[in-house]
Amino acid sequence: MRALNILLALAVGFVCWTLVAVLSGGVAPLGRVGGEEGLLFFTPVVCYAVPVAVLALDAGRTGSGMWLLATAPVLGAINFALVFGVSMALQTPPDHNGLAAGVLALVWIALSLLTWRLAKPSA
Repeated sequence: MRALNILLALAVGFVCWTLVAVLSGGVAPLGRVGGEEGLLFFTPVVCYAVPVAVLALDAGRTGSGMWLLATAPVLGAINFALVFGVSMALQTPPDHNGLAAGVLALVWIALSLLTWRLAKPSA
């Protein structure tokens, strides 16, 4: 059952990450795929998904770590939607100076540290 769980996570990860690669070929809300879109998308992947997945893999929870890495593009899409949703709600153009990406990076890092602290067994 554990092997099936890992294989299913790999299959879902392949689909999610392939979708990211296909969409980065020219479909972008700002009209092009550039550094800002990449920063918005990969911030939660690098600041949250990878550290928490490594923590899970290190603790022997292989399935949890694999699923988190497989579904990491969903976190990127959520981050992307948050930035553009807020900019639309405030009726301002998307933030081109990276301030929103920086603030959200700090939020994802704080969430990662909180997850690490809660998952760490108390001595």
